[in-house]
Parts: sequence; structure tokens; C-alpha cells
Amino acid sequence: MEENKIQTAENLLRSIMSCLNINLSIAELNEADPELVPFLIDEINGRTKLHVVAALKAASEKVKTKTHEEYISKSGEFEYTQYPDKDSILNAYSLENIK
Repeated sequence: MEENKIQTAENLLRSIMSCLNINLSIAELNEADPELVPFLIDEINGRTKLHVVAALKAASEKVKTKTHEEYISKSGEFEYTQYPDKDSILNAYSLENIK
């Protein structure tokens, strides 16, 4: 998913309010309780950041490399290049960790 297409915490809060049939706007909810909306947005962002940090840490620890062998015609030898295995990075942090 592209970074700019990820739902913001405020948009997620609007979606949750809609699912719960809370027929108030964010502004109306904020007017009723000025501390609630900032608290909920901070909570959503805080939990999201925890998972991002955990995912990046897992990826950095679990990354595997692949070797690419390439024939170099000038020297008549083979050159070996190591590069990260994309699947090991993408699968390093299970989505089951997000509950």
C-alpha cells in the first residue's frame, strides 16, 4: 500500500464513529469533550508506531541475503553479489501481531 493512501488516525476515528453509529462530527465530539479526540488520535498513532518499530526491528534482524552470480567477460571470472531477500523482509513481522 502506498504511504499516501494509508488512512490517517483522524479518518480511522471517523470510520469507527460511523460504525458505532455515533452521529457527531469530530468537531462536535471535540466540543463535547476537548480531551477525548486528541487522546484517541494519540492512542491510534502510538499503537501504530509501536507496530512499525517492531516490524522494522524484526526485518533488520531476520533479513536474509541471496547471492547473484554474474560472469564478467573482461576478467573471465565470476562475480558474486549479495543482496537482501525481499521475502525475508516482508515476512519478518507477522500481521497476526496486530490485534
